[in-house]
Amino acid sequence: MAADLVCHWRDVFLERAPQVFLDPRANGKVEVSEQRIAELERMVGRLTMELDASKKALRQRPPVRAMARDRKDIGSSLPGANPV
Repeated sequence: MAADLVCHWRDVFLERAPQVFLDPRANGKVEVSEQRIAELERMVGRLTMELDASKKALRQRPPVRAMARDRKDIGSSLPGANPV
């Protein structure tokens, strides 16, 4: 490893070391991040409720085969319908 590279890393560290001990809430980044997290949590909750409602509605529907059979029965009972 080159001595110049180590010296560069040391200089960068010494320049930025005080930032390590700063309170992250001192700048607005944390507040914005917390707001975004809260927004995403609300979105996940809403989507979970929509998914649960969709699953419940799907369970209450008649099976697809029964629906197809009923359509054929209805179609064949209409006047002028051509049987398939």
